[in-house]
Amino acid sequence: MIKKIFLTVLLGTLFTHGENISYVKFGIQGVNDQIDIFNVKESELGAIAKNNDKIGDMKGFDVAVHYVVNSEYSIESNIDQKRIDYLSSTLVNTHLDVALVKRIIDNQYLTLHASVGYEGNRGKDFRIDDLNTVNYLIDRFYPNHDVEITKNGADYWATMIKNGEGVTEILEKKLSVPPYGRLQNAEDHAFVIGTMIEPKIQNLPFDIQLFTKFKQIKVKKEYVTSLTEETDTEILDYMESNNLSDHFDISRTETMLTFGLLLDYQFTDLVALQTKYQYIKMFRDDHLQESDDNHNLALEVNYAITPTLSTYISGTVMSNQFNGVIPYFYDQYTQSTFDHKYGFVEVGFIVGF
Repeated sequence: MIKKIFLTVLLGTLFTHGENISYVKFGIQGVNDQIDIFNVKESELGAIAKNNDKIGDMKGFDVAVHYVVNSEYSIESNIDQKRIDYLSSTLVNTHLDVALVKRIIDNQYLTLHASVGYEGNRGKDFRIDDLNTVNYLIDRFYPNHDVEITKNGADYWATMIKNGEGVTEILEKKLSVPPYGRLQNAEDHAFVIGTMIEPKIQNLPFDIQLFTKFKQIKVKKEYVTSLTEETDTEILDYMESNNLSDHFDISRTETMLTFGLLLDYQFTDLVALQTKYQYIKMFRDDHLQESDDNHNLALEVNYAITPTLSTYISGTVMSNQFNGVIPYFYDQYTQSTFDHKYGFVEVGFIVGF
């Protein structure tokens, strides 16, 4: 996607599209009970959010650079980090993208840009010790077995029941290791090509940009359970005889298409409003199609402090959480949770040079 070109105010003029202006953008992102402007936690996460005030909270930062090489070429890069609270843990994701942008056409009717680049996400290893969540993951990992872990004093007990062809197999044993689940080595990498068309329509009160993006994405991550450290031979024999794994390696390749519309409207000499809509369509294997798209809407207000310094505040809402935004979040075990909205606020400033 061709990102928004820095809006700057020139002495004696209105905001203009600064296609020949380089800039650096710094922003702080977040959502919690106080700034949950989209009511995500109550309306979308329901009873889980009520039982745990931290679920869905997020804070992070965003740094973007737009560097003009010459009248035809520019380089755009962005790095951001999001820390998302989930029960007793914090999921940390770092995003990086870089693109080379070339102006292909610039005439009286339109301006056309094309870009080629890289985008990637990497997650910090994430461990879950909360017993309710561990049992939730067990239900996902072993859908054909009734497995539950309970706590009795300082001890943890596993009850494993297999029903099949008139035979019920039950194993109840004390665990030698406190139960946990861990997400590790989570990352995705994408080759990206994009286009942006800006039609030149006279007497239109706002500017329009239409953009598209194509991604070829490689996703990798692993789920590991405490059973990798289990020493009880009966539990290990049960796992082996029933072909139950203690380690899940999830790797895949998928394709993504994005179509978007961006509108810039000039309120005054110093204030501008930007509205950006994106439709994301994912193309995945058949067993991963429970949620294969996302609608993203962002509103941003810019205020010029000086000719080369402006501040902004923006809000972003997504119809299906981070589906397609952070590809490795989505897999066969999490796909049923992507039917909720998510949103956050960002504030920061832009420095032109």
